[in-house]
Amino acid sequence: MIQFTVFGEPVAKGRPRSFRTKGGFTRTYTPEKTRKAEEDLNWQAIQHRPAAPSEGALWITIDVFRKPPGMSKKKLALALARLLRPIKRPDSDNYEKLVLDALDGAGFFIDDAQFCDVHTRKWFGLPARIEISMGEIDAEGQLI
Repeated sequence: MIQFTVFGEPVAKGRPRSFRTKGGFTRTYTPEKTRKAEEDLNWQAIQHRPAAPSEGALWITIDVFRKPPGMSKKKLALALARLLRPIKRPDSDNYEKLVLDALDGAGFFIDDAQFCDVHTRKWFGLPARIEISMGEIDAEGQLI
């Protein structure tokens, strides 16, 4: 099992943007904020990669801790005690996409299609961060 934490305000994967060139062609690009967040996550994660990439079925748990917005002391206490959860945008699947895309090609696995068991959870927390736990699924379906 591999576990590591990526510190910094979590960024959700942004939608690809496109524009039309003078020649009439459409070009697509990744928004700068998304590209930078993927690079930062990749750079922090690469220090934890295994000697060889996993080739079998994998599992991953992604815990996203967002800085609590301005709220009363009572609500802040509930949020930090994990009794109040962020239920507004961005969606948890967009955090998931960013993490898997950032880890793709970093030497953890061959392809992100190997993930058969994926859990993404949003929390309020200080400091802002993303905690990632991942591992293989054995022949009996056990997470290792």
